[in-house]
Amino acid sequence: MQLSEFAVSASSLCKVYQMGGDFVEVLRGVDFAVKMRDFTVITGPSGSGKTTLLNIIGGVDKPTSGKIFVFGECLSDKNEDFLS
Repeated sequence: MQLSEFAVSASSLCKVYQMGGDFVEVLRGVDFAVKMRDFTVITGPSGSGKTTLLNIIGGVDKPTSGKIFVFGECLSDKNEDFLS
């Protein structure tokens, strides 16, 4: 399938936060693809990274590594001006 067939997709998505002297890995190696017009639910226990994932999809936060695509546009490479 071509990337343009997906509303949202991720490849090897990782997000690490620094809290004091510690590093917290919230997302590790996340891969998924949601086709146009599909319905998708994100579930999981508290602290599992749901909000972090949604913030990355929405362009509010950037991944530490990996790629996130929304309607074929790679948000991982975009600057703050583009995302705002």
